[in-house]
Amino acid sequence: MTMIRRLPILHCVALSLLCGTSGFADDMADEFRIRRSEPFEFAEKPAVAIDEGRVTIRFKARALCDATVAIEHGKRGIVRHLASGLLGPNAPQPFQKDSLEQAIVWDGKDERGRYVDDLDRVVVRVSLGLKARFERQFLWTPHRRISTQGGYANTHQAVPAFCAQPEGVYLFDGKMYDHLRLFDHEGKYVRTIHPFPAEKVEALKGVETHVFPQSGETLPLRKGTYGTTLLTSGTSYGGGKGQGELRGVAATAMAVESGHIALICNTLNRLATDGSTAGLPLGGPEVKIGNKLPRSAAFSPDGRTLYVTGFSEETNFPNWVLHWEHGVGRIDFAAGEKLEAFSGSLSGGHANAGSEPGKFKTPTSLDVDAEGRVYVADHFNDRVQVFDSEGTQLKSIPVTRPSEVCVDRRSGEIYVFTWYVDDFAFRRNDKRNPPVPKLTHFGPLDRPEVLGEYALPISEVHQRFGVYGGDAIQGRQFRAMVDSWAPGDTPTIWMIRWVSGKGGSIADGSPLVLRPDPESKKLVVVRDFAEAALERLPRLTWSGHGKDRLHVRPTTGELYVMATDGVLTIIDPRTGRMRTDELPFSPDDMAFDYDGHVYLRTHTEIVRYDPESWREVPFDYGEERHRVGLWNGRKGGPILAALPIDTPNIHHQGGIWVSPTGRFVVSFILGKVDAGSGDKQRQQQIEEAMRGWKGGWKPRNFPGRGGHTIVRVYDPHGKLLHDDAVRGIGYTDGVFLDRDGALYVTSAATRAGYFDKLTGTLVKLKPESRILTTPSEIELGNLKPDREPDTNDGAIGKAWWENVDWFYGGIGFTGKDANASHACNCPNYRPTQDLFARTFVPETQHYTVAVLDKAGNVVMRIGQYGNVDDGIPAVRDPAREVPHPRPLGGDEVGLFYPAYLATDSDRRLFITDPGNARILSVLLEYHAEERVPLR
Repeated sequence: MTMIRRLPILHCVALSLLCGTSGFADDMADEFRIRRSEPFEFAEKPAVAIDEGRVTIRFKARALCDATVAIEHGKRGIVRHLASGLLGPNAPQPFQKDSLEQAIVWDGKDERGRYVDDLDRVVVRVSLGLKARFERQFLWTPHRRISTQGGYANTHQAVPAFCAQPEGVYLFDGKMYDHLRLFDHEGKYVRTIHPFPAEKVEALKGVETHVFPQSGETLPLRKGTYGTTLLTSGTSYGGGKGQGELRGVAATAMAVESGHIALICNTLNRLATDGSTAGLPLGGPEVKIGNKLPRSAAFSPDGRTLYVTGFSEETNFPNWVLHWEHGVGRIDFAAGEKLEAFSGSLSGGHANAGSEPGKFKTPTSLDVDAEGRVYVADHFNDRVQVFDSEGTQLKSIPVTRPSEVCVDRRSGEIYVFTWYVDDFAFRRNDKRNPPVPKLTHFGPLDRPEVLGEYALPISEVHQRFGVYGGDAIQGRQFRAMVDSWAPGDTPTIWMIRWVSGKGGSIADGSPLVLRPDPESKKLVVVRDFAEAALERLPRLTWSGHGKDRLHVRPTTGELYVMATDGVLTIIDPRTGRMRTDELPFSPDDMAFDYDGHVYLRTHTEIVRYDPESWREVPFDYGEERHRVGLWNGRKGGPILAALPIDTPNIHHQGGIWVSPTGRFVVSFILGKVDAGSGDKQRQQQIEEAMRGWKGGWKPRNFPGRGGHTIVRVYDPHGKLLHDDAVRGIGYTDGVFLDRDGALYVTSAATRAGYFDKLTGTLVKLKPESRILTTPSEIELGNLKPDREPDTNDGAIGKAWWENVDWFYGGIGFTGKDANASHACNCPNYRPTQDLFARTFVPETQHYTVAVLDKAGNVVMRIGQYGNVDDGIPAVRDPAREVPHPRPLGGDEVGLFYPAYLATDSDRRLFITDPGNARILSVLLEYHAEERVPLR
């Protein structure tokens, strides 16, 4: 185990050596270096001179820091983002290179090239030293599910698990991103255990780390196909085989006792309730049996022995049936010894089931009382079996179809939950109707008479067929637990239930906290997590894979969060107010222009709207459409003038961006699209959109062309300027176009030599550039460049880029895997660019966001490792912040998985961090700033 430690940012030579040890080529180390110098002070304050309408702005800095020059006009704010970048040998235009003294000329025009009237109201702002500060967070609530269940199979894996202790209730929830939180006994949030707190990172044992070339820091290394978790126990880490990890979780069962937490799925993970590992290695022995995963676990009272049961798996279509192992296992928790049989059998499936004492027919749940006795829900034997710590049966309590058993630690009273659970081995011969869902309250073990019965909020269709009809998740989508330490005379009941029929619901899987009322014989709701989430959020939906893309409307500064269902959440970052709005149809991507119009992009067209009225703003070169929108979402039409694009076949990649001058760029993957769902009208529309391809337009092939992504540039009227601007590029995760016409593409290809093959590369280049790849349809042969490749992509191979200004690697997380053909590109990321042409890129594995000027200089980094409790916000908002935030220092920006970004000029940066299930607002400020009025 390499201890996690923070090292100071290294000088060029030391950093080069360090990068070499981590596998990054020494001659590429400068890509990551922050070169700006302090102090951030003026040696000569800005002065302005006007000569025949030309304004010259002069200033001198004390050090080679970054400088920003803006032209402001009264209430209109910035009317021209004139210049920004790092002073020195690589200073971007219009700065003079290798000079502390600068003279910048403004031509009197605004961003769109129009002369600015009323110059008496114009102010020149010169700023030195960009800095960041955590402002507040949005769309965070601990009561929302990490992800709604979606349409995948194996959705039982994503059912939350909980365990009660004297200090509160621990709740695990995950689907690709794993979250473990502590709530009080009434369901109020207390703190987060995973992602691990920043202050506990150095105390973690058994968590893989890496020395990152970006900073020289030793940091935790997230693993798995999609790198979303530090937990190694489950299908989110690597056991889900590619797309299985999209719905994977770290735990299908959990147990907590005496400060120790057991997360159990494929293997055992050992955590401490304080967010460390309490000196034990994180990883423990394998727990799954074949492909059968457990669903229930409990500790012995001394915390030494871990009992596990509920091992089941489902077979795939067309059978959709469940198979179980009919036994209880145990593990020496501290020693980490392998799983062994405690009672029943852990092999052989139904062949080793039985009705004799100590045998089981579908053991679905277990619990341990204060005396160390083990209670097992023996579902198809209609009983709860009770054992001593040596495995000897002490008693059998008759109860119809028990699915969950819990023991009150204080009184010893027994609570048994009944609902339908499927087991193909016994269901065939079981002619009984599904049981009525109920809770039965028994006395303690020495006199287990029935003290009460309560109906459970589960309908017959939900329990028998699950949520998705065909999926064999029957009964495993529910979970229940008794909180023995709840205040009052009776314990509370925590329950996971489904509220919808086939098709799912945004509230599916949300916990309920219930209290039994002996007088009314009903369960009274103490807290509904779905309703609690809606008190803070305008809607519950969290996009698939945490893919909430961000966009800022320049005219208002509002943040538009686009979910995959075509519904916008619009946030005013100054007040925190939120509202929702529906797009005219479900697009894949969108972008704003400088005038506030929105460009919506589907697989086959681009349509422009005024978002105030949602009236179309037609393109001069557009074509009429009867119907637009993604086939798996809301459709709209008719459209007066949409821009047709040749159809891609993967809508998760690509991008669209509008420059300050109104030119825009779009990226898409060329190929055939399947309409899906038998939509003949959609298929006809796709075929119409492809007529350009069929009619003769083809990408220009050449030796070495490997990628099939097309990048196109249009003028403000929709006239095509470049039909194939970056020839031969593979997957992209964002494209940009600055006011000078330069292109920036976020390639999914990894920078050659970088240690993490799942990161991407930002490239600045000129239109009509090309990429040479091997292998390719027409091989390079002797045309292969005589130098090392620039990037390496598992999808298209090694690549040499031509006509490139600069590269910046190690960014984002692309989803593709050079060594695994089963991986999916759905999880990705999206950088952004401000109107000063500064590019903000998520260094996802490094837990930071890098800021680059248009010459490729790294200006600064924003953020550091942290969970949702880490970082003190500048704006205290009790309705949206955690109850007890911890100081991080620096910019106070704590990140676990920075993915999607947006900026509001140089005022704010917004970061989607699905690893912490939130969006952060970060104030962008400067260390020194001077304003000079023109008058």
